[in-house]
Amino acid sequence: MSLSTWSPFQSSEVREICRHFTPEESDRAATRAFGYGGWVFVSVVIPVRIFMNSEAWWAWGVAVLLLTAHAAIIPAWQQSTRRFLLSTEWAQSRGYPRDLRLFQFWRAA
Repeated sequence: MSLSTWSPFQSSEVREICRHFTPEESDRAATRAFGYGGWVFVSVVIPVRIFMNSEAWWAWGVAVLLLTAHAAIIPAWQQSTRRFLLSTEWAQSRGYPRDLRLFQFWRAA
């Protein structure tokens, strides 16, 4: 398991795909993670700071708009992540289904 691709709720299938990344795929995953981190900063952290520090109505409007945009883009980001994972050499050699489960919130007994 690599800490660079580990997530507490990732499914066992995703964990297995990440375990078999080529160096290029690993670099691409890191780039994607960095981009998502930037998006979270812009669309979540900044609006929260606005809520905490501003009384201007327009600032609250910008904050709500950014938080709404973040929530709206989550499904597209997940689909993009699914496509990326399924495009890896190891996943293609194993024939993972197009509806790859990204998250696992509990373990089956």
